[in-house]
Amino acid sequence: MSAPWAKVVAPEDPLDKPARKRIRSVGDVAKWQKMASFEELTGFLVGLGDSVKGVSNDEGRKIEAGPALKKLMEVMDVARGWVAEIPLQDLRQQRYGNKAFKEWWGRLSEKSEEHMREILQAGGSDVTKAAELAVYWKDAFGNEIRIDYGTGHELNFATLLFCLAKLDALLPTDHIPLVTQVFTQYVALMRLLQSHYSMEPAGSKGVWGLDDYHHLIFYWGACQLLPSTEFLPHNIKEKCKENRDSYLYLEGLSWILDNKSGSFAENSPTLASLAELQWPKIQKGMLKMYHGEVLGQWPVVQHLCFGSILKWEE
Repeated sequence: MSAPWAKVVAPEDPLDKPARKRIRSVGDVAKWQKMASFEELTGFLVGLGDSVKGVSNDEGRKIEAGPALKKLMEVMDVARGWVAEIPLQDLRQQRYGNKAFKEWWGRLSEKSEEHMREILQAGGSDVTKAAELAVYWKDAFGNEIRIDYGTGHELNFATLLFCLAKLDALLPTDHIPLVTQVFTQYVALMRLLQSHYSMEPAGSKGVWGLDDYHHLIFYWGACQLLPSTEFLPHNIKEKCKENRDSYLYLEGLSWILDNKSGSFAENSPTLASLAELQWPKIQKGMLKMYHGEVLGQWPVVQHLCFGSILKWEE
């Protein structure tokens, strides 16, 4: 039986957008997977995973991030500060999510091009690309209408990092800090937004997110733990909370244990089934799953935009 969206064709984006949606059907997903931009983006994500093999967040924080990454982290700090400034609305008058998120997202959108210019300028890169980067930035923190978040939004943040690399805004030494400093800060901000605004998992109860929201946490997290003899898959659940700040994978597990009801085997059967495997197999499986359940799913990638950096080939 084919998926309900198998024959859906989404409307075209306006031609004057700096980056626009081009994956309008299931067939377009297959087309993109044969393009150079797909290989470049996935190669970038795998390269980041390779760079943090055996590297904890604690070790990665000792590496000085380049100017563009420092500015990006400053911008995320600013966005985090808005949460305290914007009062929550009465949830009794709302069915899903807290509509105060729309005000937070509106401020993010209003400042997006300005902040992207600052990041590009700090990295000595082309500031005329700020509007294009702003497209990914605005889509990286959830949907302001549905007040939800999922792996497609996480993909937009990863694509923003890819674009910064393509624009030569990053230093050769930035690969480890991209994961251990920038991405971990992004995840911390998203955890705050998810809980504070009661954000819904995007899709069908987060079907494409291992913890309802994220996937790269577990792929890059498995890369970090590849050589570990202290944290083994069969005992990691007992050790994760006290070490959650040190490894992305442990952060993901800790969040599940803190926020989901029922047994771990019931609420996270995929992750629970990995207990008897070794880290190399888990890491390879997470990458394969990301290709199949995120990059290969039209409901997720239909929202990804293409422009002069992440290119769509006619």
